[in-house]
Amino acid sequence: ELYSVKIPGGVPSKLNHSYAAEDVFSDFKLARMDLVVYYTYRYSDTTPASWVYGVPLDASSAPYQLVDPSLAPLVGGYWITAASDRLIYTAGNGETEPNELFSTAIDGSGTAEMLSGPMVEGGGVENFSLSPDDGYVVYMADQDTVRVVELYAAPLPDLPEFSEQLFLPVAIR
Repeated sequence: ELYSVKIPGGVPSKLNHSYAAEDVFSDFKLARMDLVVYYTYRYSDTTPASWVYGVPLDASSAPYQLVDPSLAPLVGGYWITAASDRLIYTAGNGETEPNELFSTAIDGSGTAEMLSGPMVEGGGVENFSLSPDDGYVVYMADQDTVRVVELYAAPLPDLPEFSEQLFLPVAIR
């Protein structure tokens, strides 16, 4: 369960939505610029896939889903931009769909935008980080050659026409 309570004291407010006994809440994050908590939720304790929800700290409205349900679920971590306006995350099932990098509005409006470039069959995003100015997301992926992980950068928040390769391969699996 996820609760909020005012400091130095007050009545706790339940924030998360209703769920089944086998479902799992795994973590939460607070954005700097708003009074919303974001949390990940799995529909079963046997699946690694998660969804991200946002809910106001004062429980003034119901939780809303941020990850586009038409896409594959979240498979890795997620970041909230320093400006608290975008959620950056990886999605894909890693088997029939590659793990790719996406950005979506933090308020749940609009559709997700893919940030990573086209993936070679069998490739996918390994991990990522945001630049301090929210200008770029830097990610590692075997995007061009399977099992050759390289470093890339893509601009935020607009959907890029391409991603830029930054260095030669940094790891070979």
